[in-house]
Amino acid sequence: MYYVVSCEKEHREMPYRTRHTLRKPSFDYRSSGAYFVTICTQKRHPYFVLPALRDILEEQWQALPTRYPNVTLDSFVIMPDHIHYARTFTN
Repeated sequence: MYYVVSCEKEHREMPYRTRHTLRKPSFDYRSSGAYFVTICTQKRHPYFVLPALRDILEEQWQALPTRYPNVTLDSFVIMPDHIHYARTFTN
C-alpha cells in the first residue's frame, strides 16, 4: 500500500543540519525484520511535487520485490520533500 501526499504550500528554505547516526554499531541491518525508513531530499527541496519523479519513485518501489525476493513491501508515502516507507526483510 502506498499514499501520495501533495502539498500546496509554498516551499520555505529550512536550515540544513548534520545529524548524528541513529544506527546501532553492533546491529546487522541485513538481518530479518521490519524496517521503517525516511529519506529526505537535500536541503529539503520539494522535488517530489513533480509528477514525473513521483512516478519514478512508485515504479521503483513496486519493482523492489522483483530485484530482491527477500523483501516484502509494506507502507510507502511520498511527501513533497521526503519519503517514508516500511519494508520487511526475510532470510
